[in-house]
Amino acid sequence: MPNNTTVDNAALRELLDRDAIRELAVRYCHCIWQRNIAVVGLFAEDGRFGPTQGREQLRQFYTKVFTQSPSDPHPFAGNHVIDFDGPDHATGTCYNDLRVNNEGFRALNIGWWSDEYVRVNGAWKFKARDFTLAYSIRLTPVSGAGGV
Repeated sequence: MPNNTTVDNAALRELLDRDAIRELAVRYCHCIWQRNIAVVGLFAEDGRFGPTQGREQLRQFYTKVFTQSPSDPHPFAGNHVIDFDGPDHATGTCYNDLRVNNEGFRALNIGWWSDEYVRVNGAWKFKARDFTLAYSIRLTPVSGAGGV
């Protein structure tokens, strides 16, 4: 039977890991909002977003999103469910409200990220991240408010 210190240390480790993974998801949103290529560093060397895998390919993908994409994405991370299946590996679902430009209008895309996380040199990183779109709502500018 483990002593209380062992149990307390394990519980504390899980809380710290859970918080670090949630911070990873929030930092991802922050980088996308700020158009910061540092988003690539949130992924493991062989990390994947959708079909794009590896840091160099991710750098090319996010550079294109930040400089050439008319969608101008602004994601918001919401409810985040994390399941640990080892000390250095976890999976999760993070719900997402994603504001984008869509055919000249702002749209609110609702969905979730299905994530796989790995600990690399003491830091949690995305091993894989996939987005599932549940539905999209076309937003209408409010008169006199300067748009959405």
